[in-house]
Amino acid sequence: MAIFHSEDGVELAHEEGLVIALVPSQQDLERALQVVEVTLSEHEHSEPGICGQLVLHPRIGVRDLTAWANEHDLANRRISVHLAEDANLELDAQRRFDVFREALDWARRTQAAVAGEGDPMGTP
Repeated sequence: MAIFHSEDGVELAHEEGLVIALVPSQQDLERALQVVEVTLSEHEHSEPGICGQLVLHPRIGVRDLTAWANEHDLANRRISVHLAEDANLELDAQRRFDVFREALDWARRTQAAVAGEGDPMGTP
């Protein structure tokens, strides 16, 4: 389970190459982006495939979110923006870490199978 901590006023967690910042309001969006960028740059060379996610509270309007993401060139910075499914941002982020871990485990098993070291389905 990822542990969130406050960094420059932004709730942030980093685990297995994924950095997630919780964004409770529109005013926190720019600061959260900056914290994620700094964290990604600190771990860039130590963890392949590292990426970031901003998890936004559902009350934040999504009308301008795509334009904001394009304006900040997030796709090329390995950062994505997600609207939380409910008001509990930390729970939503934990689900995202779980999905990320499952995908990472599958990728590792597949890579091992391709190298002749095992079965991608994880069966003995």
